[in-house]
Amino acid sequence: MSTRRGVPISGQRAAAALLCLLAAAGAAANTGPRWSPAASPTDAAETTLVISAFLADGQMPGDADEAVQVWNLGAEPAELAGWSMADTTGRVVFPPGARLAARSFWWLGRESTAFAQSFGFDPDWSWVAGASPGPRLGLLAATGGGPRLADSGDVLFLREPSGRVTDTVVYGRTAMPIEGWMGATLSPYSGSGLATSHQVHYRKLDARHGLPVRDSDQAADWAADPADAVRGRRVRYPGWDLEARLRPVRVAGRVPSWLEVAVAPDALAAFLARHLSSAAVSIDMTVYTFDQPDLAEVVAARARAGVRVRLALEGDPAGGISMQERWCLTQMAAAGAELSFMDRGGDVAARYRGLHAKLVVIDRQRALIGSENPGLGSAPTDGLADGTAGRRGVWLATDEPGVVAWASALLDADLAAGRLDLRPFQARDPARGAPLPDFRPERGGGGSGYQPRFMKPLDLTLSEPATWELMSAPESVLDPDAGLPGLLSRAGPGDELAAEQLDEPLWWGAPVGAVPPEADPAGNPRVIGYLLAARRGARVRVLLDGFFDDPSRPNSNLDTVRFLNERAQAQGLDLQARLGNPAGLGLHNKMVLVTAGCGAAAGPAGARGAACRRLAHLGSINGTETANKANREAGLTVDSTAVHSYLAEVFAWDWARSGANARYLPTLGRP
Repeated sequence: MSTRRGVPISGQRAAAALLCLLAAAGAAANTGPRWSPAASPTDAAETTLVISAFLADGQMPGDADEAVQVWNLGAEPAELAGWSMADTTGRVVFPPGARLAARSFWWLGRESTAFAQSFGFDPDWSWVAGASPGPRLGLLAATGGGPRLADSGDVLFLREPSGRVTDTVVYGRTAMPIEGWMGATLSPYSGSGLATSHQVHYRKLDARHGLPVRDSDQAADWAADPADAVRGRRVRYPGWDLEARLRPVRVAGRVPSWLEVAVAPDALAAFLARHLSSAAVSIDMTVYTFDQPDLAEVVAARARAGVRVRLALEGDPAGGISMQERWCLTQMAAAGAELSFMDRGGDVAARYRGLHAKLVVIDRQRALIGSENPGLGSAPTDGLADGTAGRRGVWLATDEPGVVAWASALLDADLAAGRLDLRPFQARDPARGAPLPDFRPERGGGGSGYQPRFMKPLDLTLSEPATWELMSAPESVLDPDAGLPGLLSRAGPGDELAAEQLDEPLWWGAPVGAVPPEADPAGNPRVIGYLLAARRGARVRVLLDGFFDDPSRPNSNLDTVRFLNERAQAQGLDLQARLGNPAGLGLHNKMVLVTAGCGAAAGPAGARGAACRRLAHLGSINGTETANKANREAGLTVDSTAVHSYLAEVFAWDWARSGANARYLPTLGRP
């Protein structure tokens, strides 16, 4: 049973599972252990066997990649011989011996080769033969040519051998009523920047146990539910490993372990150059863009020395692929680096709306994660001593094994060979290959006016175990307990919360009605989290970018700043929001700092000291709906007083130099 077909284990045991995955690195990409939930669910669907996901609007010609997922929610294996799955045009029947393990699922693909091209792994069953190797378990007997899921709408049935219908799903423009279904039919979710075409419909999944929620035979059971701001309003596209990454991974760090934090633009170029140049065996990396020539030459030198370099970039970045980036990629490719763009390839769309994670693993021993791309704007090398301009951001490096295992597994999945949305960089490509022979890259610092203050990274060996929470989009970042919403919810009375963000719109998608954002499912849950923390009695400061922000567009950062400040004034909250550009070329950071259980309301001073946690979140995850629900993003939260204090100093410096009245200096991180 592949990891894609298993049920995720609990976050507390996930780090160990990832280490096991690395130990089995020689296995095929779609093989691995079958995972079981940590505890028996109390609200899983009452029906033992359900249709849990389906793709009707396929990507391949003739919708040959149509697929249906069937999940056994019971505690015992399900004998499925004679069971059938059908739509209004045809059906398929499971053969003798078909046995689905407890709390596991199968993917049924119409044509196995087309399914594999879209989803990135072979289906368990198919009902049309494809090229070798075909489905993992075999072909299903089909009548009427098998199901042909209409894009516009259809009905799916799951039947026992007796013919009794045990589950029904109705979607699209389908005449009602249909026995076994109540209310409106299922429709894809339409959010800001989220395409309704080619969506994989799936039941809401409870991250506590990884199983679908209780079945009520209506559209509210499904993740596209527009009225559910927590588990609903979601999309899914072919190629996601959603079930395996549903929860953030929690790692209890070892002692001693090492970490380093570098601030952009001040120290990032030297930080990345030092780590990349130290690679002896491998460099695995995903970034949105790469246009820093000095860093490209560092990577090229390691590739020429025999280091295996795997790098994937966004194939359709905002503004296109620049000549500067093309030059950088040409140098690395000529040295032997394996470079790919993630974008549409033939009939296969890119897995993610944007490949936006900034993630690096060196020699399978160090993981680096950050907010900035390797570019001159964020990692200038010239003019730093005399003053330059750049984009404010943060990177972190660590040798913590659980973090390295998580990052390696994520990169292995995204860089897996054979994925059709990974298109190799080709120097001869006139549109995005090598630039003209006389092109010379820019190597300047990007301007002047900012005197770097954080040139020395935080470099320490931890004498106490640090707790790490590791999350990715589109799978786990919105987990209400361990994701970013859970982090914001930890700030209580007397605690402090500081957020420094590139983009934090007030609404995700169109407002549902004439109601305030905090009462509307379309309200940005991150912005609402800041507001709720202040209502609980926390001191909250929100600093948003004022360089890239366009105040004339709806849903701008300025709108969010005004909203938060108006609420603070009307409700008497210790909450302030500002626009800023402290380093001259934009506030590109994605940082949240939280103290939890540190306020006077938490109890006597001694008790507070034992319970007080200082949490720092960083990574690539912007505040847009697309970033949280459709992009590939990576982020982490570390419980470390040293990291929190260092970044709190960065925030205090930036805050004091932002907004119309830069008089307030936060106490965040001070004793």
